Amino acid sequence: MEKQHEQKLERLHKVRQHGRQVELELLHKEQQHGLQVELERQCELEQRPMEQQLERRLRGLQHVRCMRRRREWNRQLGLLEPSLPSCRR
Repeated sequence: MEKQHEQKLERLHKVRQHGRQVELELLHKEQQHGLQVELERQCELEQRPMEQQLERRLRGLQHVRCMRRRREWNRQLGLLEPSLPSCRR
């Protein structure tokens, strides 16, 4: 009878230990996921200004190309080139 009682206690102890282990693993996974999410958010925040700067540079280059094309067309058509103070930097 005493041996059965000891076995029950041992099983109960193992079940509790396993439950604690599972809890710790879940907590660890949640913390890891939280860190991963935070790192991804931080990377996005750091990349956004660079992307915006590249977009501005691209728009500037497209504007320059557009103005060059327009000047070339005007030259080919024999039109006078308008003064473009806003384009001279």
